[in-house]
Amino acid sequence: MHRVYADPVQDDYDPIAHLNTIFSHTSTLSRAPAVRAAIRSSQDDLSLSIAKLEATQAEVNASHLSSIQATQNELATLFTKIDGVRERALQTQRAITEMTADIKRLDNTKRNLTLSMTALKRLQMLTTAYEQLRGLGKARQYNECAQLLQAVIQLMAHFKSYRSIDQIATLSRNVADLQRELLEQVCEDFENAFAKNEVAQKRGMLNEACGVMDALGSNARARLVTWYCNSSLREYRTIFRGTDEVCASRVYTNSAKADH
Repeated sequence: MHRVYADPVQDDYDPIAHLNTIFSHTSTLSRAPAVRAAIRSSQDDLSLSIAKLEATQAEVNASHLSSIQATQNELATLFTKIDGVRERALQTQRAITEMTADIKRLDNTKRNLTLSMTALKRLQMLTTAYEQLRGLGKARQYNECAQLLQAVIQLMAHFKSYRSIDQIATLSRNVADLQRELLEQVCEDFENAFAKNEVAQKRGMLNEACGVMDALGSNARARLVTWYCNSSLREYRTIFRGTDEVCASRVYTNSAKADH
């Protein structure tokens, strides 16, 4: 009867072969009630084992489900935190962008204010220098006039881009007119000094006037040099425009005077 309990749990269990073994002869049929009882007992044991295994598996599954649920809850909480961190990061980025924009606007404002103050200071200096230059020019104080004229020209260069402003345009025209007046005045002083033979007496003033011409630029210097050359060569041009006899006579006379 031990095979009733042993054989059914084998992997290659064959019930027909097992029954043939138990009831190998007609005389063994009397054991049928005992065999049935043993089989039922084995079935009950197997059912009990299966129930226990199912209960254990159910507990394991419940534990796994609980762990999975807890993990899912933790992941949901983690995702919520990540979303919160992302939102705070975006808010921080927007705040930094706004702060940076404010700083840039403040920098631009500061730079524009600095440029405005610098331009206003230069304009005040230019206006004051222009008025002083007019007075010095009329008084023929050419030494101070030359220095101040250079400063006026340099200051005026800073306002080239502002000539669309009426006040700046007016001041620019006034400075240009004053430069032309100084040029004409210096040329007139040279012409009068040479015409009246007062070069020696006015040598100091004429020397300082040359500084004014230097400040006025190359065109002014060229005009004065051209005038001086034409003035010095006037007598020779008069001589060489005459007849050959007159020219020779004048050249001989001039040479004789030079010998004496």
